Amino acid sequence: GFGNKLLWFKEHLEKYGDNNHIALFVDAYDVVCVGQEQEIIKKFVSFKKPIVFSGEKGCHPEASLAKHFDHINSPFKYPNSGTYIGYSKNILGMLKKIAVKPHEDDQLFATKYIIKNPLLCAIDKKCQIFLTLYNVDKSELSIEKKLRVFVRKFKTRPCVIHGNGPSKSMLDKLF
Repeated sequence: GFGNKLLWFKEHLEKYGDNNHIALFVDAYDVVCVGQEQEIIKKFVSFKKPIVFSGEKGCHPEASLAKHFDHINSPFKYPNSGTYIGYSKNILGMLKKIAVKPHEDDQLFATKYIIKNPLLCAIDKKCQIFLTLYNVDKSELSIEKKLRVFVRKFKTRPCVIHGNGPSKSMLDKLF
């Protein structure tokens, strides 16, 4: 289940203790990393928040929570738990607050955590680090040299591309 991802990541981070290392979480089979480590870190630090989640166009799995993100002026305003980055102590703190079971939805947990902790979390609403492809039309993107995706609306080059949900096939079309 999706809750397992949170439990396994928590277990992994606990091995390293409560520190300021930067940890990047990505789903495995539907994610392509195209940016370099230093680029990802530089972009993360620019958010000035301890945890940054990828943004996506739909509020899943509970559409009723969408109202909490109405103030964000971007189609990528809803959190996606398939890719996020943060200081390990903050991510570990977040994961310790959960009471998720292995079969429960990790994205619902992330969405509720962001709503309750806006000072600790940012959403990558301009696809600076992350691009989630669900509900994205290929015409919104262009592919540059070295397999970098360019998001036309924001003029950004995300470092981590996530073919979430039914958009997994778009990864094949892009790469």
